[in-house]
Amino acid sequence: MTQRSSFLLLATLPIVVPACTDNSHANTAQGGAVELTFAGNSNSNVDTSPLPATDVGVVSADPASHTRVIGVFAYEPEANGFQRKAWQLALTIVGDPVAGAVYTTASVPSSGSAALEYDQLPTSGSSLGWNATGGSISVESVSGTTVTFSFSSIPMAPTTGGSGNAATGTFTFSGTIKIDNLGS
Repeated sequence: MTQRSSFLLLATLPIVVPACTDNSHANTAQGGAVELTFAGNSNSNVDTSPLPATDVGVVSADPASHTRVIGVFAYEPEANGFQRKAWQLALTIVGDPVAGAVYTTASVPSSGSAALEYDQLPTSGSSLGWNATGGSISVESVSGTTVTFSFSSIPMAPTTGGSGNAATGTFTFSGTIKIDNLGS
């Protein structure tokens, strides 16, 4: 029986990474599909060749505020009946998505805005985390509970506050996230 460790880190931490080349990664994951591109690295220790996404889903939903956190996760190959999380992305949106809607990124999202957090977990017990510092996220399409979000050249900087974030430097982040069941 495979056990999967699944938790969403919401703390942000600072990290330093050497400059990297542009890389794009697209794949189908359980619950959706994800394509990510890393570019414009400035002294960042972000791994621009992460494992493909494994799962996409709603991590939490608040019907009263219409706030949803969409999680994207990648797990390492199973070893000894256990899979360790390699990275995670959290997209928090406030408002029900409609095709063509644009959410401005904010550190604390409110109506019509979104937050984007990206964490890499290079080794057990270590964490590298970045947050969006500008830009916007668009709703490309909506069909029933299937929604596709896209973002382009969003500036990402190490998260602040808390402790233990080894992330350094900045980069720009682009991609698409398709979630098959936004209603869950």
